Amino acid sequence: MSIYIKVNMVRCMIIENSEDQLAYNLDLSDCDDAIISNDQDLLTGSSPAIFWIRNGINLRRLGRFKEALESFEKAIQLEPSNVYCWINKAVALNQLKKYEEAVVSSNKALALDSCQSKIWIVKGFSLHNLEKYEEASESYAAAIQLDPQGSDGRRSWNNRGAALDNLRRHDDAIECYDEAIMIEADGEMLGSLPCEVDVLPAILKIKHKALIHGNN
Repeated sequence: MSIYIKVNMVRCMIIENSEDQLAYNLDLSDCDDAIISNDQDLLTGSSPAIFWIRNGINLRRLGRFKEALESFEKAIQLEPSNVYCWINKAVALNQLKKYEEAVVSSNKALALDSCQSKIWIVKGFSLHNLEKYEEASESYAAAIQLDPQGSDGRRSWNNRGAALDNLRRHDDAIECYDEAIMIEADGEMLGSLPCEVDVLPAILKIKHKALIHGNN
């Protein structure tokens, strides 16, 4: 079976999931860890906030989100101009489902550095959960401009597709999902497909439903 056919099979599965669950197939996986690990200067530097940022990330990994939030707030008190304090706070607020507050924190981070795609993804996630799908789509689009092909790009394309699905812009959503899938086409997504014999009948049914949704 060709990669093109496999890619479209996966796309149909994503569309099915998004329609049945109001397109909440959002991807924020490892986004918070990448926010800090990508900046080696922060990890090894003398930032007064670094202890509290690290502590907050560790607490968040343990699922202790309220304590993590408190840690990021202490980091902000020490260094309010540190973008990583604000964006990590936004991620913690998202995990606590405090989406409006998370948007405020993301905006603080963007005021300090608007060139990090992860910040736009985190903000888009908040807006999406507030059902502000148009604004979420715009936030993901900003992330795509900054990183159209990397791991952030895959998240941004996927999440923008979910937002567009909720706006009933199904054709545009499919294009976004296709972009996300093509980034993964030779990686984990295709590698994790079930056996073709088992998946093909289900895929034909899913594709049929996706086409119906797209025409409504």
